[in-house]
Amino acid sequence: MITPRPDDARRLHDQLLTYLGEDQLIHFLPEPEVLPYERLAVDANTGNQRLTALAALAGAGRFGGAEPDVQPLVVCSVGSAMLYTLPPELMAGVFPATGELSLWKKGDRIRIETVLGQWLDLGYHNEPVVEAPGSFSHRGGILDVFPTGSEWPLRIELWDDEIDTIR
Repeated sequence: MITPRPDDARRLHDQLLTYLGEDQLIHFLPEPEVLPYERLAVDANTGNQRLTALAALAGAGRFGGAEPDVQPLVVCSVGSAMLYTLPPELMAGVFPATGELSLWKKGDRIRIETVLGQWLDLGYHNEPVVEAPGSFSHRGGILDVFPTGSEWPLRIELWDDEIDTIR
């Protein structure tokens, strides 16, 4: 659903959640408050919401435990809908519900350098402490990552190149 202004989109999104329930696949695609020509980073929360909504569209039947025929509803303003964003093919690597991160399990072997490179290519930031979506940290055999669209970070403990635990 597209509205003329960002505040209308936010209000409609909130009303839909109130009337239909929080458990529905209703997402808000916010418009960044940074102008395209400004050399400022988009707020982490705004980026997280945008990627969550776009990932829901990219993996409609696989997102959030929905039935295969249930499609998500995304509410946004005209300005938000017109912004250039990642193509659907790349969304699989951004969001854990549709990406490779959800396919990792104990005993899998991964190449740390490759994984870290992919995360950097996707715009993740290497931080000393993982506190916000879109960040990761690597210390020895421990990978901490806060996937975009996730409520909580993950800790992946490795024994050499084999996944020992994911929590």
